[in-house]
Amino acid sequence: MSILDKTIRTEFLYYIEENKILLYHFAEKSGINSGTLSRVINGSQPISVKILDIMTEYMGLEDGYFYEQYVSELFDDSTMNWRRLRPFIMRCAELGKNDCIERTVDLMMENPAYIQQLFDCAESLKAEGSAEAALIIYRKVCEGERYQHAERLAICQYRIFKLSINHDQQNNLECAVQFDPFVARLNELEQLDALKDLMNLYLSLRRWDKAEQLATRMGKLARVQYKIKHQRIQVGKSYQEPSKALFGYILYSSLIKGAIAEEQNDYHQALTMSQVTKIRIGLLRKILWLSLQRNSFESGQQPIDISIRF
Repeated sequence: MSILDKTIRTEFLYYIEENKILLYHFAEKSGINSGTLSRVINGSQPISVKILDIMTEYMGLEDGYFYEQYVSELFDDSTMNWRRLRPFIMRCAELGKNDCIERTVDLMMENPAYIQQLFDCAESLKAEGSAEAALIIYRKVCEGERYQHAERLAICQYRIFKLSINHDQQNNLECAVQFDPFVARLNELEQLDALKDLMNLYLSLRRWDKAEQLATRMGKLARVQYKIKHQRIQVGKSYQEPSKALFGYILYSSLIKGAIAEEQNDYHQALTMSQVTKIRIGLLRKILWLSLQRNSFESGQQPIDISIRF
């Protein structure tokens, strides 16, 4: 058999013939349905990644041995679809076969219809801790995104920023500069975390002016969202919360601005921000206390008489 004629099917058939293994015996031992196996072997049914892994294990080969070949065969097959591609990408991530992921995604990007599915896949990979695999896909989605003001592009850039931070300060600065223009394209609630993360990075780089600008933007946005939240609550409408309490972003903004002022020996500004922070903490205490009393009243319990301490 010439190298050009080799496929995963022919390799498997050669193995079972050389070892005098009957197909139905293999089906019994592997747990693959004999009808399914027959269709796979004669080419009337595509090989799923699950069946491929079973074949590979049975042949005594390492996990993912055929994956490079599988990528080529996937896109030669007219029946190729997302139901086959996604499990393959996820399995590649498990095995660290990032080169296969990159090749697969490159071929998929020829069809713009796959962009949203790839983005969703990257989100799943990130949630499962497969950061390197997710980063490959986020970058490819950015390259393929046709609309430069799309929120999806901004989210990808945010994910790339967070996944690319390391101990190299120059790398981190470049990541921050690349991501900065995309912050405003995120939705308002995600902007709060993006501003916080970007601000924290500039603090680590001791770029005080930039960090202070971001702290001011974060505090302003949080106050606007806080007002919107309570306006919606008053008229009985729901409000989607950010990852942390809105008042937390407001307080953090004041604390950071005070710390930056102290670092720059601007003690008057540092004192002013310290006083602002104390006022806001006092206001937060009152809000929490009133909330506790309201909840007690609504549940029919005795009013709670406590001092809230931080």
